[in-house]
Amino acid sequence: RLFMLTPSASSTDVTEGKDMMFQVCFTDPGQGTTSASYIKDNMPESKIAIIYRNDDAYSQGIRDTFAAEAGDMIVYEGTFTEATSTDFSVQLTAAQAAGADLVFLPIYYQPASVILAQAKQMGYAPTFFGGRL
Repeated sequence: RLFMLTPSASSTDVTEGKDMMFQVCFTDPGQGTTSASYIKDNMPESKIAIIYRNDDAYSQGIRDTFAAEAGDMIVYEGTFTEATSTDFSVQLTAAQAAGADLVFLPIYYQPASVILAQAKQMGYAPTFFGGRL
């Protein structure tokens, strides 16, 4: 039996069935639920686009609980993979066309920085919101 403590793992799978494994940071589902609740409470008229990485458990886990909580506030969802994380023009154009004034990014900072730069280049300036980017 070995005590384990992780300062960065946020997936609930990390501790599932392990009585000596503990997480310090927020879990993926908790980040999604809390983010959606904050937006609903503070920006209730928002039209939300979600852009998430569909081949990443972190991104998918946050997206799933966020989408369940945000519900009909979501006007667009776009995905990408690690292999396609250099061009977000399709996702950003679709989000803008759907009228999204808030873009939720449950992703790491590397693709988020690309998204922000590309949105700026195309003149799209919604509010960007993420978990622990």
